[in-house]
Amino acid sequence: MKKIIKTKSQMIADLDNQKLLSHKIKRAKDSFLIVGEHEKGQIVIISGTDAKHIKKSLRMVCGDELNLFDNIGNEYTGRIQNIDGLRIDICIIEKHRILRENIIKVILCQSVPKLPKMDLIIQKTVEIGVTGIVPLITERSLIKDTNHSSLQNRLSRWNKISYESVKQCGRSIIPIIEKPTQFVNFLKLFESIPREDESFSFYQLENLDPRCHKFIFSTNYNDQSITSFFSKKRFSNSKLIPKDTKRVFSEAYLLIGPEGGFTNKEKRLSIDAGFIPLRLSPNILRVETAAILSVGLVMNHLEDFIETFYINGDFD
Repeated sequence: MKKIIKTKSQMIADLDNQKLLSHKIKRAKDSFLIVGEHEKGQIVIISGTDAKHIKKSLRMVCGDELNLFDNIGNEYTGRIQNIDGLRIDICIIEKHRILRENIIKVILCQSVPKLPKMDLIIQKTVEIGVTGIVPLITERSLIKDTNHSSLQNRLSRWNKISYESVKQCGRSIIPIIEKPTQFVNFLKLFESIPREDESFSFYQLENLDPRCHKFIFSTNYNDQSITSFFSKKRFSNSKLIPKDTKRVFSEAYLLIGPEGGFTNKEKRLSIDAGFIPLRLSPNILRVETAAILSVGLVMNHLEDFIETFYINGDFD
């Protein structure tokens, strides 16, 4: 019987095939961004730093499966077809339309603190579910100029942190970190929005359009507590809610000050622009603690409000 002599490359190929056959398919916990909407059976390409992470850190090989998302609400399961350097070809094997994002859009308007603290604020609030973050320059901000080089360099880093947090926690849309803006210019955006009226709860009755809710947080004991504000008793009168609409307001803006808090002038301007002062805690909080806590509490209270009065039908 003739003996088959294999070349070195053939032996390496056989060894790789044996590894693949004995390899237990892995499924990455992280999610990775792909561009555009795709259908089952299509091939998508991941390259650059994400490909490096998949190949080097996760040590994934052909046949392994990944979680993918397209930043417009679709999620996918993909199987690695080919790895060529920092290019990975992935076949879509499942497509899902899963609404992981919150009903309410919560925008954190954060006065820029010391830059490492801002990194932590972005990371944690994105994990909780914040929709977007607006960095603000206030009187007590350490950096006064929106065009300061350190801010410009940091913006791309902040958006990268946002993406990495989305990958880790499994969200389907990446929150955008806006360009830093001056506090006074930011308040001008709300000049055309009617001031909050206590008698009409969350709603703007004209055209039945939901009004965005606006809060400025403090540790001032004279301000209303957030728990009291969202209490069921406060909204027990159905006359406060338009009977011919089931739409809830779409956005909530949360103002958080820097180290040292907002000045009295800034707080007064915010209230004039329609922001409701709420007490976050009777304790003095670090700026990063205040940001994370405010996002978590507001999202929790708003979701409870929607479930109580709309899903369970407590209002006629």
